[in-house]
Amino acid sequence: MSVFNLKDFSAKNPKQWDNKQMIGQYLLKKPILGLGILMCVVVLLNAKNRDPWGILSNDRLKPTPCKAVLVRLEKKVPENWRVSCEENDLSVEVVAMTKFPPKKFDKALLYRELANNLFLLANTSTQDILAKIRWVKMTQYQESLDIFAIGSGEHISKLASLNSKKFIMDHLKSTIRIKESLK
Repeated sequence: MSVFNLKDFSAKNPKQWDNKQMIGQYLLKKPILGLGILMCVVVLLNAKNRDPWGILSNDRLKPTPCKAVLVRLEKKVPENWRVSCEENDLSVEVVAMTKFPPKKFDKALLYRELANNLFLLANTSTQDILAKIRWVKMTQYQESLDIFAIGSGEHISKLASLNSKKFIMDHLKSTIRIKESLK
């Protein structure tokens, strides 16, 4: 003898059909209850996501310190700068304006220009918001050499408070990582 009786699950069982019809008729009489159950199912199925209703799914609506700095920088940076955000990292691309004669190439001048650009970045942005940015990546393009610099936002924000060239140079040497790429 089996545990399940097949007669209970057959379509001929009138008791099973009566229950389904009663539920359907009850939901037709009370449509708000049906909508409530449907909404509850939708919420429970989307509970895995942080934002179940999709209200904040647009990335432009999510505030980050990088976007706050970006708003101010876009108004005040020179034309040869391109500024963008990658999550909470600020990316700055600078096309260097310095032109060298064909046989005279001065690497120290390029590094001075990079330091001036970082100093300008620190002065034009709000220091307390810049300090909350995880990484600031600056790429300086030149005809013969590209310089990639990366540093934390906290270290770059401290540049605005330094007055002496020696202090700025020591601070940049200790906090900014630099990579060169010859063309």
